[in-house]
Parts: sequence; C-alpha cells; structure tokens
Amino acid sequence: MKYTIFVDLDGSLLNRKGQVSPKTKEYINKITALGHQVIITTGRPFIGAIDIYNTLELKTPIITDNGAFISNPSNKDFPKIRMPMLLEDSHKLFKLVKDITISALYNIDKYVYVYKLDERLRWLFHESQGAMVVEVPLDEVNEPPTGIIYTVLEEHQAFFETIINNHFPNITYRLWGTKDGICLFEVYVKENTKGNAIEKLIQLFKINRDYTIAFGDDLNDFDMLKTVGHGVAMLNSRNGLEMSTKYQTYLTNDEDGLVDYLEKVFNL
Repeated sequence: MKYTIFVDLDGSLLNRKGQVSPKTKEYINKITALGHQVIITTGRPFIGAIDIYNTLELKTPIITDNGAFISNPSNKDFPKIRMPMLLEDSHKLFKLVKDITISALYNIDKYVYVYKLDERLRWLFHESQGAMVVEVPLDEVNEPPTGIIYTVLEEHQAFFETIINNHFPNITYRLWGTKDGICLFEVYVKENTKGNAIEKLIQLFKINRDYTIAFGDDLNDFDMLKTVGHGVAMLNSRNGLEMSTKYQTYLTNDEDGLVDYLEKVFNL
C-alpha cells in the first residue's frame, strides 16, 4: 500500500539552518519513486516554500499559509484552494499595530506585499522564484491575505497579542520565536489549520486515512497529527506537542529524525 506523508518544514523536514539535508533529499526521492506521496504542509507562505518543493522534485499538492492555501505547482489544472481572511480585518489590524510594526508582509501568488522591508525576513520568500516585491502599507493592498507575517519589538509583544485577542474574533496568531529582542508573528484565520487542509485533500483524492503519516514540531501541527492515521512529533518538538501523540521520532530535525523514522517504517 502506498502512503501519503504530510511534512512540516521548519523544525521537521528542515534542519535548524532551514536547509534540506542531502540525506533527506535522497530519501524523499527514493520513496516518491516507489509511489509514496510527500506533501509539504507549512505555515510559510507559498513563495517561501516553493524552492524546497522544487529541490525535492515533488509533483504533489502543497499546503502553505498554515493550511489557508492549497495548490499544485506541477499541475496547472489543479484548482487552487485559497481561504483568505477578510480584507477589512487585515486592513484594520494593520492600522491598529502600524506604529509598533517593524515589518509586515504577505504573499499572493508571485507578489510579496511588504511594509518596511526587513532583510532578516528574506528567508520567507525567494526572489530566485521570480517573487515581485511590492513595498506598500498593507491597508492599501486590495487582495485579502491568507496569512500575514509581523515583526515587533519584544516590548510590544503583549500589546500586539492583546489587539488581536480583543478585536478580532476570527483571527489568531502564532509566535514563531524571538531573536535579538524582535518577535516574529504569523497571523491567520482560526479555521485555517493544517488539519483542515489535509482533510480537504483526503476527501478530494479519496486518500485512505489508515495510510497517512504526518510530522510536526509545534502547536500549529497539533490538529495535523490528529487528522492523519499516524501522527509523529519530532524529538525537538516544543510547547508540549510531544504530549499530543504517542509517536515521536528518535532523532531531532538536525539529525534527519524524519528520515530515520521513515526508514524504520518502510524498512528501506
């Protein structure tokens, strides 16, 4: 029986440098050649994941924006599934937090709309893929986002979170991390989750849930691990994700833990 494998990127498939190791690339190529499907399932915007998709030579759909966008770059006939937030919500949020925002951006197809371009965020989009950067206040963009990345000073973290919690019942956020006193937030619609996106693909392609596997490392992967037949938390998981499933890798993402686990499953 062929498996469908949903893989988170940062903290799971990728090492701490955000790279695909040679061992991972070789193994993914091996199992896809045998007919197993590997589907990237990430919180990154599409433009920040497509290079990895191409590196792995995938032909499958790809889930980005934390489940809000499903596409298939290798199949022009695949109907894109986009679930954006309300444009008025994205505009209102930007106006409320504009004064504390260091940088903010979101991606629609090849366009990256950026407020105050910050070089530290270039890893989120790859201009080698033809990304067209448009520097503009986000309340002047008339295309609704599937997710928005914000950076704010750590001293403004509580204010930023309070604004969303108190004014936006349909929107939530995830703190990706804090470095050098700067918080990196992902803002998205509550209903747009990786698990819901996977469920759409399971129904669309009539995938046998008993032969689905998923790997994740953080709380936004929680429902993804519950949706599939075999959810696996990375050894380097954080925020208690490892308590959500009985399966866990034996090695971290820096040690090719995902590949090590699959080698034991498939005995390859």
